[in-house]
Amino acid sequence: LQERLGELLEQDKRWWRHGAGDGKASDRAQLLVFCRSEDFGAALLHDFHFQPMVRDLLEDSLSANEKKKHGHASAAEADESVNLNTNNSMWLRYKGQSILSVIDEITILGKEVDGDDCAKLAPGGTGRESLSMSRMAAAMSKLGRWVAVKKELNEVTDLAQLAMKEVAKRGLIDICQMEQALVNQGVTLDKETFTPLVWKDEDSMPAFEACIAATNNAKTKERLLLLWALTLGINSPLEELYALVDRANASPPTVRPEFKDVVRVLHGLDIEKNERARDMGDYG
Repeated sequence: LQERLGELLEQDKRWWRHGAGDGKASDRAQLLVFCRSEDFGAALLHDFHFQPMVRDLLEDSLSANEKKKHGHASAAEADESVNLNTNNSMWLRYKGQSILSVIDEITILGKEVDGDDCAKLAPGGTGRESLSMSRMAAAMSKLGRWVAVKKELNEVTDLAQLAMKEVAKRGLIDICQMEQALVNQGVTLDKETFTPLVWKDEDSMPAFEACIAATNNAKTKERLLLLWALTLGINSPLEELYALVDRANASPPTVRPEFKDVVRVLHGLDIEKNERARDMGDYG
């Protein structure tokens, strides 16, 4: 945040910030840090940064790999297992970036690695006869490091590709648009013009149920239902939320049998009432 503020100040000197010491008659800005319990909805949203995507979308495959390591995986689980090496330097480098940035950067890096002279000396490489003695000697001296980088890059590339396959398989682009519409209280983007579009009250439920009906992943369906209960459905009677779950189960996949218990507990929290009652005097 500090770096971004500095960049904005450099781009336009008319910008200023609270507490900058430049003589502006204003109170110093305050940064409020909230516990996740203040924002239940955030935990239900899909995140398109690399690490959250891998942990979320490839959860079953990562779990299968842990079972495989300990010899407890079935044949099907072993086939679907995915390894995540948290010591991989490429993973450490890219895990906090958006998936689109990761794909762009590893594509460029992959071309550089494959174009290096070491690629011609590696097992399966071709064209080593075109190298001069000096280039061959230089390539030989860094071949070990090249092989390690190539392996780490392949692991990260595989994870990114598998995560993006899950995005397409689950139809997450449309689902994430629905998630944003819910947390923004019915404000979404028009798919053709990319301009803000505000739902009418009577349009929200049909749009939501159409999205639910098109959802092909049970966990994603559960997340959407919980998000509805926390946002546009926050004042709905519990019976209406139960009826919504029943309608969602009319088409496969169905939610877990105990899912209504989760809805009941969430409804009982009465989040909106608690927000109104909280004393915020310390924050002015």
